[in-house]
Amino acid sequence: MIFVGDLINKGPKSSGVVQYAMDINAVSARGNHEDKVLRVWAGAEEARIRAEAEGKDGDQAYAAFRDALGSGKQKALETAESLTPEQRAWLSALPVALRLGDLPGLGDVAVVHGGMVPGISVDEQEPWALYNIRALIDFDADNEATWSEQLQATIEERLADMAPGGKPSQQQLENAKQSAIDLYRKVGHIPTSEFEDGKWWVDVWNKQQEEKVEDERMTVVYGHDSKRKIQIKGYSIGLDSGCVNGKKMTALVLQPKSGGEGLNTMTLGHHLVSVSCPDKK
Repeated sequence: MIFVGDLINKGPKSSGVVQYAMDINAVSARGNHEDKVLRVWAGAEEARIRAEAEGKDGDQAYAAFRDALGSGKQKALETAESLTPEQRAWLSALPVALRLGDLPGLGDVAVVHGGMVPGISVDEQEPWALYNIRALIDFDADNEATWSEQLQATIEERLADMAPGGKPSQQQLENAKQSAIDLYRKVGHIPTSEFEDGKWWVDVWNKQQEEKVEDERMTVVYGHDSKRKIQIKGYSIGLDSGCVNGKKMTALVLQPKSGGEGLNTMTLGHHLVSVSCPDKK
């Protein structure tokens, strides 16, 4: 069983969902909600540890950190507090991308939460993009300053992946922004989490895969995009069908099937299965 992320923060029983996944020995890609919960927990614990190292009240520092958070991050901290240490450790170990390798009948397959930036290898992808991407903004070579400002809008959040408990320095921010600019200049666009900001990453991804030779193509299985619902393209499979809003939970089921005689002709068939979900409200 492979999940595409966001197992938590989506209903009243985050701990139970994580425990179920652990009990059945499932694996998952890290989603933006796992990332948010883990980062805010790291920040709160760092505030406690720093205070205690200075001879101050750790619980008081933890409470002050929590009270300074916005409502969304306070909810994320509540979720973190509802998890056992073992469950938080399991979530912390989730990869940002799962490479399934070359599957017979499907080709090279990767599982991520949000998607991937076309033109960049899996190993070069920013974690932030893998669990937040929805669209792409084209690079304007004649107006790089504006393009840089658009990237700056999320760079602090991106950098927080590398230092979840601390506040990055201005120099760290500048270095991270320049690294991102260098990365995305090569492919001509930057990822964004907003639908209306640019073109759908899936369209660009599939076009690029079609232009590659067959053994260099990759299919991405992802979630995150409930507004677009289930999306089956040539080299991308979007499975978010709005369970959190009382719609459907959808699985991609892979089953071995024989393509002829002998084990060497074994291939994988696949189909979708959806079940109704009660509205969490």
